[in-house]
Amino acid sequence: MGKDHILPDASSPSTSRHHTGGKRKQVAASADHHQEPKKWKKKGKQYISSSSASQGRHCDQSNKRNQCAMSSKRFHKKKRKSRQTTKRVEDTSSEACTSKSQTSEAPQIPGFYYDPDQKKYFKILSSNNNVNVVTKEKIERDQAEKQRLKDLSELVSSNQTKPDSNLPKRTANLVHLLCRSERGDIGQTHLKNQMVMSDIGSLKPAGSWVVLDAPRGVHEALDHMLMMDTSRDKDKILGLWSVKETVMQRLQLLHLGEKQRTDTSATLSLNIGATGTTVLQSWNKISNVCWAPFIKSPDRNHVLYTTICHTGNSFSLAFIRNLDKTRRQEEYFDFDLGSRATWTCAWNYARQQFSVGSEKRSLLVDVETRRMWEFPCTSDPFAQIFSPNSGHNLYSGGRNGVVLCHDLRSLPTQPNSYLGHKTSISSLRISSSENELFSSDISGRVKMWDVRMQRAVIEYSGLFNRFSRIPLQLDETEQVLYGAGQDCYTRFWSVKTGELLKTVPPPCPVTRETIPAVQYSTRWANREGNTGLIMGIGDRLYYYCRST
Repeated sequence: MGKDHILPDASSPSTSRHHTGGKRKQVAASADHHQEPKKWKKKGKQYISSSSASQGRHCDQSNKRNQCAMSSKRFHKKKRKSRQTTKRVEDTSSEACTSKSQTSEAPQIPGFYYDPDQKKYFKILSSNNNVNVVTKEKIERDQAEKQRLKDLSELVSSNQTKPDSNLPKRTANLVHLLCRSERGDIGQTHLKNQMVMSDIGSLKPAGSWVVLDAPRGVHEALDHMLMMDTSRDKDKILGLWSVKETVMQRLQLLHLGEKQRTDTSATLSLNIGATGTTVLQSWNKISNVCWAPFIKSPDRNHVLYTTICHTGNSFSLAFIRNLDKTRRQEEYFDFDLGSRATWTCAWNYARQQFSVGSEKRSLLVDVETRRMWEFPCTSDPFAQIFSPNSGHNLYSGGRNGVVLCHDLRSLPTQPNSYLGHKTSISSLRISSSENELFSSDISGRVKMWDVRMQRAVIEYSGLFNRFSRIPLQLDETEQVLYGAGQDCYTRFWSVKTGELLKTVPPPCPVTRETIPAVQYSTRWANREGNTGLIMGIGDRLYYYCRST
């Protein structure tokens, strides 16, 4: 910045500056003794001299020039900084775009599928008579198989002692629980329940068993396990299989025994044998099957199953068979249900009756008198169950999503309660106290109802289902609710909290047509502590248990 110079009045002697040869010389002039009087100018209400006015004008001009110079310097400095910042931002954004383009998926094109392995687009065709082409179903199967292998690998390679993250923290240390039980801080029932939770959180694959390893005919070539039910003592399994390349179905009884343990780290040890009478059904399709124990002969293996005609025969039938090998022809019952479709069946142990879900009605049959009653329903019953202890109530879940309750003490009667879902009911279970009813529908929603208040109190999320009638199971401790979804994953929930405890992937490739049949128990072969999950897929039974 330059200094301010005050210029004197033009008429007064002054100093002048001369520039010679690039040098500045200052010549002083002598001042006269007689100076002219100062001229005053009016500025507002004040008078100032002309010399002072000219000096003020020069100062203002100099200040303006200096301010302009400073502003110009600041402007150029900010411009340089902004250019540098812009350059850095452009570099960062270019790097981000490059990384994003490398990690992001290819854009989706309607009607085409992008294969990340081959890095190509393939046209999606219809699945009608197309072989070795890309279809929507094939894409879904490939993605599901990749996910299954990933989940199974994580399940197998996970730490043996590490508990599931969804389980309560108190189940992580079983030694601490045992110490608390010894001190009397917790009871035996509470300890057993926590042991069940811990075992479920540590389920891992533990082998498999072939049901009929040496088929001796077409009738022994098992295709897939459709249903599985266990006896009260957990020493028998009732299985229903489809037969390969035929329309036949095979109903087989399996006996369970405890195998001599060679590996003490596993909690499950079973010896399974396919014994007893075999039922082969060919002219009618078996719609449902369950155990039918009699009070007079509790040691015998009676089963109840219903059939629906898929051939020229127009009659639906209900059968009660004894599958004991030594008493094959004793106590064989068949009931003609007429030309009605049958969807499900249930056995009432307390009253020695059974019910069949038919077309917009429930058929109640007394075994001894062979008398039959009809209970009207708002739609076709897809699932039925009796109250286990008293046997007074019959619960029916219909196609329209409504669960009806009929009181059998007043015959005939209208339903006395209505519990509702938005879609068709697929399965029903009830607790031993007869106060909690569990229901699931074909959309995957699972609810627990309080029968006394007639409202849902807990909803269990996570079950995948779109249209299948998937059975729901309740273990003997009534602490765990479980079932296999349409994605073939088995899920376990805590009954009290509704928390998802464990998700178990299938051990082999499966489809929506081969949903596993599952059963879990803490006392297989009627042995306490013989804990594990049995999963039926194809002609094999797969084991899952805790391995320490």
